[in-house]
Amino acid sequence: MNPIYERHSRYINPGFVKLLDTLGFARTFVRARGAELTDERGDVYLDFMAAFGAVPLGYNHPALVAEIARSLADEAPSFLHVAPNPEAGLLAEALASRIAPLTVAFFCNSGAEAVEGALKLAYAATRRARVLYCAGAYHGLTLGALSVMGAERFRAPFPSLPGCEAVPWGALDGVEERLRTKKYAAFIVEPVLIEGGVRMPPPGWLAELAALCKRTGTLLVLDEVQTGIGRTGTLFAFQREGVAPDAIAYAKALSGGLVPIGGFSTTPEWHARAFPRAEDHGLHSSTFGGGTLACAVARKTLALVDDALLERVRDDGEHLGARLRRLQLESPLVEEARGVGLIWGVQLAPPTRGWRTALTLGLPNALSSRLLAHWVAVRLLERGFVTETCVHDETVLRVEPPLDVGRAAIDRFVDALGETLRENERFGAFVKGAGARLIERALKRGAP
Repeated sequence: MNPIYERHSRYINPGFVKLLDTLGFARTFVRARGAELTDERGDVYLDFMAAFGAVPLGYNHPALVAEIARSLADEAPSFLHVAPNPEAGLLAEALASRIAPLTVAFFCNSGAEAVEGALKLAYAATRRARVLYCAGAYHGLTLGALSVMGAERFRAPFPSLPGCEAVPWGALDGVEERLRTKKYAAFIVEPVLIEGGVRMPPPGWLAELAALCKRTGTLLVLDEVQTGIGRTGTLFAFQREGVAPDAIAYAKALSGGLVPIGGFSTTPEWHARAFPRAEDHGLHSSTFGGGTLACAVARKTLALVDDALLERVRDDGEHLGARLRRLQLESPLVEEARGVGLIWGVQLAPPTRGWRTALTLGLPNALSSRLLAHWVAVRLLERGFVTETCVHDETVLRVEPPLDVGRAAIDRFVDALGETLRENERFGAFVKGAGARLIERALKRGAP
């Protein structure tokens, strides 16, 4: 085994290493610049996953690297909690200027922490004990965030906060009844259900939710950890929808792909309700949250995601969507292509040609689609493109490149995806290819 993988298996996460090795997905990437990743053999790949959106401007963007050097050269204190941090204030001001009236920010280190903070804000501001969330949602893996996780397999091994209830995403059935009880502190929602299969909200749904929450005193909390900072073609997806949430959570892309940072923003009114007294200032805090280096890089990232780049994301997103929808018409394996900006999902269907083989093997359609999606991701990797399936819906291939990836790279990716789909249209070809790979990997693992 590769010594890097062996070390990771021994000391960090053996299950992850085994999974990567199963179909030959394992690579050791040694350099990264822009949308390109280079492995230890010198092979170059185009990244069409962007670390689940956490690398918005490609790897090691020169302006961000320069900002890190500048910040370190200043020798400013990083985690000083006996005085305001100048860089945190500048970042909060820059955010406020673009998302008013959500002008009060709290900075932390990750999306899960941002969600936890937003929920604590809602609990404190309303003095209510219940929360609504959506089936299929992904809000993070810390204990509080897990309580509003939309998949049972993630929640099952752990206790959950009481009073957290799931409702169908994209529907209003049962929502108004619950909210009218005025027992719910928050309704937390993703404006695009990304891990649930990149599903777009029905027209007007988010606006209706916002109106219901306002009438009943429940905070509408939008989890924009993946959709924020330009992914949908506006700085935040709620701006595209014309919705006014009470709080938003963000992380991933704000880091520029270099220094972890997360946070949530709310209105001065909701913040004052949650923490009305001076002595409340420490009820929610973080040692590393709002650090100097992270805030400096985040502010530079925010400046780079300007109107010109957002327009480019919208234009390139339309081009990507048109190409993927053309694949939907051409390939029997594509059930649907859906998305916005530079986040798209390709819903795969099991091969219909050679269906007798599928019946003989007794594979249900959903399992066939999941296996196919993972196999397509592997074959794309071998063609030089990094992508993956959605966490909660593994029949959907996610397409999430850096925001400045460009049309030439988009066309190369879609062409490679089309070739991969064509080679697997017959069930027999799919089984033969994936099966041979499994046998090959098993023999290699068993070799002395």
